[in-house]
Amino acid sequence: MRRADKLSYVNQFRAGRPSGPDQEATSGYATTAVLRRANLAAVLAELRYGAGLARSQLATRTGLTTATVTRLTGTLLQKGVLVEDAAVPSGSPGRPLVPVRISGDYVVIAVHIGALSTRLGVVDLLGRVSHTEHSPHRDSSAERELPQIIAAVRALIARIPQTVIGIGVSTGGWVNHQSGRIIEHPTMDWRDVPVTGELEHATGLPTRVAANEFAGVLAERLFGNSPHVENLVYLFVGNVVAMAALSHGRIVQGAHHAAGVVDHLSVGEETAHRCRCGRMDCLNAATSQMAVVADATEAGLLAPHDTDPMDHLLEAADDGNAAAAALLHQRAHRVGRAAARLIELFDPEILVVGGTLDTPTYLTDIWAGVEEALDSRVTRDVQTLVRAPSFGNQEFTVSPAAVLLDDFYRDPVDYIDL
Repeated sequence: MRRADKLSYVNQFRAGRPSGPDQEATSGYATTAVLRRANLAAVLAELRYGAGLARSQLATRTGLTTATVTRLTGTLLQKGVLVEDAAVPSGSPGRPLVPVRISGDYVVIAVHIGALSTRLGVVDLLGRVSHTEHSPHRDSSAERELPQIIAAVRALIARIPQTVIGIGVSTGGWVNHQSGRIIEHPTMDWRDVPVTGELEHATGLPTRVAANEFAGVLAERLFGNSPHVENLVYLFVGNVVAMAALSHGRIVQGAHHAAGVVDHLSVGEETAHRCRCGRMDCLNAATSQMAVVADATEAGLLAPHDTDPMDHLLEAADDGNAAAAALLHQRAHRVGRAAARLIELFDPEILVVGGTLDTPTYLTDIWAGVEEALDSRVTRDVQTLVRAPSFGNQEFTVSPAAVLLDDFYRDPVDYIDL
């Protein structure tokens, strides 16, 4: 075993795999098969950012020998995971460089289970979305709704030409990603639902599930605008309000996979919403989608029982409805005040605000709230620190796909016969 190959194994399997479940390094000599899997993962990790790289460039970046990289890329080309680009001059005497890049032939089915509807999508290995669809829930119970979701997933798989390597699922509430179960979804009243097991049984495809906020962190880390960030907070504001933190490259999950509860984080002022705890300043009660929809309905801005209330409220604000815009500006400002507390707690390089907030439009209000409430020992540029998700209106498609793709990039042989 060459030293470079040993280092790749150590980097990938002992110090690596930072965003998934903790992996204990096995003792003793690494087998050739395990080493090869680690090196395949190392090569694909370098190509994950989309740009083509020549074999010699991959060897330099991974620390592998050129011969090893040539063998690995040969396998990946044969399987259709990679494609070759046209040769380019090397800049020095000798043969031109032939870059390789990840193809679009392998995809993941993305499933976002929201409180009112489910979104499905098709996402390739680079996080590129080629298809989305959206269906309102007919019945919020898991017994009736989950079979409908499974049927829609199977129908989508049957329609698309690409090879599907698995299914990624995101949803609100308390999710145990290791067991693949939704422990509790408060707004849908789902409890102990084996989502992974049901989808795997119905489709035969590996399935991974995570809470929205953890899916958001994975998406930003894999495909976001700052992929090398090691300290990141993702605040999800939707029907469920929650956060996840990436600390020195590892997601903070907690002993019971229950980290990230911020329902009772103060927004810094009393609001019209009394939380179930009795306080009037709690983040979830003041800023969740359910709270703002209730306010909008009471003000006559939305019809009762609207099946797509948040989109309609955002459209009203975009069309110049001052009352609708005021509600959303106020909500964003309160989210910013609460986000200031998370910045003080976690000291992130980036804080991303995702969910149904339409963050790009209301980012100025979030910044203002952060600047009002932040009491930090570190001088910060809030406009650089606090950002919208990298994926625009595709957040709810890329994020669930990232739950599966995070695992794929840590060990691609689990998903493709290489």
